[in-house]
Amino acid sequence: MSSKGPINELYHIRSLDEAQERIEYLHSLIEASKAINSTLDLVHLLQIILKIAVDRTHAETGTIYVVDEEKNEIWSKVTHDDEEIEFRLPVGEGIAGYVAQSGRTLNIKDAYSHSRFDAQFDKKSGFRTRCMLCMPMRDANEKIIGVFQIINKRKGFFSTADEEFLAGLSVHAALAIDKAELHQKAVENMAIEREMQLAADIQQHLLPATLPQVDNYEFSAMNLPAKAIGGDYYDFMPIDTEKIWFTVADVAGKGI
Repeated sequence: MSSKGPINELYHIRSLDEAQERIEYLHSLIEASKAINSTLDLVHLLQIILKIAVDRTHAETGTIYVVDEEKNEIWSKVTHDDEEIEFRLPVGEGIAGYVAQSGRTLNIKDAYSHSRFDAQFDKKSGFRTRCMLCMPMRDANEKIIGVFQIINKRKGFFSTADEEFLAGLSVHAALAIDKAELHQKAVENMAIEREMQLAADIQQHLLPATLPQVDNYEFSAMNLPAKAIGGDYYDFMPIDTEKIWFTVADVAGKGI
């Protein structure tokens, strides 16, 4: 009985530690979810996700990439001197591009020894990349919608616990990014609709409000665009009591 006591006690303490770690992990995800869902601005959202990922993994810096399926690229934006700078990378190129393509997690302890690592940024900035955790950001359906690239663990190397946290963060981040992208598209569509409505108003004002009155002739005209605005145009110009010039045209190009 006495020999089992210390073992059971040790096991009990380990269980408590694991339970505490799990509670802290879940609490971190809950707080992260609250922060992530606080904005619909995509660039600001990416900054929030990156800060959470960097802080929770105790890293020095990092980058969040978003997959652009139409262009087969991954992209990210950074703010420098109050100016947003976007940079893109083909899927499959570099470490982040490879992760986006393969879906594999790369936990690299020595970045300079990895064949896909590009040291150009380090050479230009003076920054030294030591270790890196690069892993796919997946939605609830396991679809890759982005990439975490977290750089330089402040003490030691990135752990499986760091990987687990980022994997848990992925679903919350993916939902928020999807919502932000839908919102951005809706805003862009509204802007396009306003522009097209303005163009339609201008077009209607360019068309003659009244038609010429000429003995023995009857004029009629109608402009009915298939959408908000069309390319058709007509006008009349009386020259004298016996002559009228008129034009019918199809305007090339779209928009205002």
